Amino acid sequence: MLSLWLARHAPDRIQRVVVCCSSAKPGNRQMWVDRAAQARTEGMGRIADRSITRWFTPEWRNTHPDLAHSMRQLTATTPAEGYAACCELLAQLDLTPDLPAITAPTLVISGTADAALPADHGRSIAGCIPGARFETIDSAAHLGTVEQPERFLDLILQHLRPTT
Repeated sequence: MLSLWLARHAPDRIQRVVVCCSSAKPGNRQMWVDRAAQARTEGMGRIADRSITRWFTPEWRNTHPDLAHSMRQLTATTPAEGYAACCELLAQLDLTPDLPAITAPTLVISGTADAALPADHGRSIAGCIPGARFETIDSAAHLGTVEQPERFLDLILQHLRPTT
Protein backbone atom coordinates (compact mmCIF):
# COMPACT_ATOMS: atom_id res chain seq x y z
CA MET A 1 0.00 0.00 0.00
CA LEU A 2 2.87 2.32 0.82
CA SER A 3 4.54 1.61 -2.51
CA LEU A 4 1.34 2.53 -4.33
CA TRP A 5 1.05 5.79 -2.41
CA LEU A 6 4.69 6.66 -3.08
CA ALA A 7 4.41 5.79 -6.76
CA ARG A 8 1.54 8.24 -7.05
CA HIS A 9 2.76 11.05 -4.79
CA ALA A 10 6.55 10.83 -5.23
CA PRO A 11 7.00 9.40 -8.73
CA ASP A 12 10.44 10.99 -9.12
CA ARG A 13 11.67 8.70 -6.33
CA ILE A 14 10.22 5.49 -7.76
CA GLN A 15 11.65 3.54 -10.69
CA ARG A 16 9.59 0.36 -10.39
CA VAL A 17 6.79 -0.83 -8.13
CA VAL A 18 6.17 -4.29 -6.67
CA VAL A 19 2.93 -4.96 -4.81
CA CYS A 20 2.53 -8.30 -3.01
CA CYS A 21 -0.69 -9.68 -1.51
CA SER A 22 -2.17 -6.23 -1.12
CA SER A 23 -5.16 -4.05 -1.84
CA ALA A 24 -5.95 -0.47 -2.77
CA LYS A 25 -8.95 -0.60 -0.44
CA PRO A 26 -8.47 -3.35 2.15
CA GLY A 27 -11.85 -4.45 3.42
CA ASN A 28 -14.75 -2.51 4.73
CA ARG A 29 -14.50 0.36 7.17
CA GLN A 30 -16.55 -1.22 9.95
CA MET A 31 -14.44 -4.38 9.99
CA TRP A 32 -11.30 -2.33 10.71
CA VAL A 33 -13.07 -0.15 13.31
CA ASP A 34 -14.30 -3.31 15.06
CA ARG A 35 -10.85 -4.87 14.95
CA ALA A 36 -9.31 -1.74 16.48
CA ALA A 37 -11.87 -1.86 19.29
CA GLN A 38 -11.20 -5.55 19.84
CA ALA A 39 -7.46 -4.96 20.13
CA ARG A 40 -8.04 -2.23 22.70
CA THR A 41 -10.56 -4.18 24.79
CA GLU A 42 -9.35 -7.79 24.49
CA GLY A 43 -5.69 -7.47 23.60
CA MET A 44 -3.98 -9.20 20.71
CA GLY A 45 -4.30 -12.92 21.52
CA ARG A 46 -7.53 -13.70 19.63
CA ILE A 47 -6.51 -11.46 16.76
CA ALA A 48 -3.22 -13.37 16.49
CA ASP A 49 -5.04 -16.72 16.52
CA ARG A 50 -7.35 -15.67 13.67
CA SER A 51 -4.66 -13.88 11.68
CA ILE A 52 -2.34 -16.86 11.46
CA THR A 53 -5.07 -18.90 9.75
CA ARG A 54 -5.44 -16.24 7.04
CA TRP A 55 -1.74 -15.52 6.65
CA PHE A 56 -0.59 -19.07 5.92
CA THR A 57 -2.08 -22.13 4.27
CA PRO A 58 -2.85 -25.10 6.54
CA GLU A 59 -0.23 -27.14 4.67
CA TRP A 60 2.48 -24.57 5.37
CA ARG A 61 1.49 -24.24 9.03
CA ASN A 62 1.66 -28.03 9.41
CA THR A 63 5.11 -28.29 7.84
CA HIS A 64 6.52 -25.16 9.55
CA PRO A 65 4.95 -25.23 13.04
CA ASP A 66 7.82 -23.41 14.76
CA LEU A 67 7.81 -20.50 12.32
CA ALA A 68 4.01 -20.35 12.36
CA HIS A 69 4.11 -20.20 16.17
CA SER A 70 6.75 -17.44 16.03
CA MET A 71 4.60 -15.39 13.67
CA ARG A 72 1.59 -15.87 15.93
CA GLN A 73 3.65 -14.75 18.93
CA LEU A 74 4.93 -11.72 17.04
CA THR A 75 1.34 -10.64 16.45
CA ALA A 76 0.17 -11.54 19.96
CA THR A 77 2.89 -9.34 21.48
CA THR A 78 2.26 -6.38 19.19
CA PRO A 79 1.18 -3.36 21.26
CA ALA A 80 -2.61 -3.25 21.03
CA GLU A 81 -2.74 0.53 20.68
CA GLY A 82 -0.30 0.50 17.75
CA TYR A 83 -2.27 -2.25 16.03
CA ALA A 84 -5.54 -0.41 16.67
CA ALA A 85 -4.13 2.79 15.16
CA CYS A 86 -3.11 0.87 12.04
CA CYS A 87 -6.62 -0.60 11.82
CA GLU A 88 -8.12 2.89 12.00
CA LEU A 89 -5.86 4.03 9.17
CA LEU A 90 -6.85 1.03 7.05
CA ALA A 91 -10.52 1.79 7.75
CA GLN A 92 -10.14 5.05 5.84
CA LEU A 93 -7.68 3.94 3.16
CA ASP A 94 -8.74 3.94 -0.47
CA LEU A 95 -5.92 4.30 -2.98
CA THR A 96 -8.12 3.38 -5.94
CA PRO A 97 -8.40 6.96 -7.31
CA ASP A 98 -4.58 7.24 -7.33
CA LEU A 99 -3.88 4.09 -9.33
CA PRO A 100 -4.44 5.36 -12.90
CA ALA A 101 -1.84 8.10 -12.32
CA ILE A 102 0.96 5.65 -11.47
CA THR A 103 3.50 5.66 -14.29
CA ALA A 104 6.25 3.41 -12.94
CA PRO A 105 6.38 -0.15 -14.27
CA THR A 106 4.31 -2.12 -11.77
CA LEU A 107 4.18 -5.80 -10.85
CA VAL A 108 1.28 -7.00 -8.71
CA ILE A 109 1.50 -10.49 -7.17
CA SER A 110 -1.29 -12.24 -5.29
CA GLY A 111 -1.54 -15.63 -3.67
CA THR A 112 -4.36 -17.89 -4.79
CA ALA A 113 -4.97 -18.95 -1.17
CA ASP A 114 -4.95 -15.45 0.34
CA ALA A 115 -8.06 -15.26 2.52
CA ALA A 116 -7.12 -11.84 3.93
CA LEU A 117 -6.82 -10.06 0.57
CA PRO A 118 -7.92 -12.43 -2.20
CA ALA A 119 -6.36 -12.28 -5.65
CA ASP A 120 -9.22 -10.12 -6.94
CA HIS A 121 -7.73 -7.24 -4.93
CA GLY A 122 -4.42 -7.55 -6.76
CA ARG A 123 -6.13 -8.03 -10.10
CA SER A 124 -8.07 -4.82 -9.48
CA ILE A 125 -4.88 -2.89 -8.68
CA ALA A 126 -3.19 -4.13 -11.85
CA GLY A 127 -6.27 -3.36 -13.91
CA CYS A 128 -6.21 0.29 -12.81
CA ILE A 129 -2.49 0.97 -13.38
CA PRO A 130 -1.55 1.48 -17.03
CA GLY A 131 0.71 -1.35 -18.22
CA ALA A 132 0.80 -3.16 -14.87
CA ARG A 133 1.51 -6.87 -14.82
CA PHE A 134 -0.51 -9.22 -12.60
CA GLU A 135 0.72 -12.63 -11.44
CA THR A 136 -0.67 -15.20 -9.03
CA ILE A 137 1.21 -17.79 -7.03
CA ASP A 138 -0.65 -21.01 -6.36
CA SER A 139 -1.06 -22.18 -2.78
CA ALA A 140 0.24 -18.91 -1.33
CA ALA A 141 -1.73 -17.16 1.39
CA HIS A 142 -1.46 -13.58 2.69
CA LEU A 143 2.17 -13.92 3.74
CA GLY A 144 3.07 -15.77 0.58
CA THR A 145 6.47 -14.13 0.57
CA VAL A 146 7.23 -16.17 3.69
CA GLU A 147 5.51 -19.35 2.47
CA GLN A 148 7.03 -19.36 -1.00
CA PRO A 149 9.91 -16.88 -1.05
CA GLU A 150 11.62 -18.36 -4.11
CA ARG A 151 8.58 -18.03 -6.33
CA PHE A 152 7.95 -14.44 -5.25
CA LEU A 153 11.63 -13.57 -5.55
CA ASP A 154 11.85 -14.95 -9.10
CA LEU A 155 9.02 -12.68 -10.23
CA ILE A 156 10.33 -9.68 -8.32
CA LEU A 157 13.89 -10.00 -9.64
CA GLN A 158 12.61 -10.40 -13.18
CA HIS A 159 10.60 -7.19 -12.75
CA LEU A 160 13.43 -5.21 -11.16
CA ARG A 161 16.11 -6.13 -13.69
CA PRO A 162 16.97 -3.21 -15.92
CA THR A 163 15.73 -3.52 -19.48
CA THR A 164 18.07 -2.74 -22.35
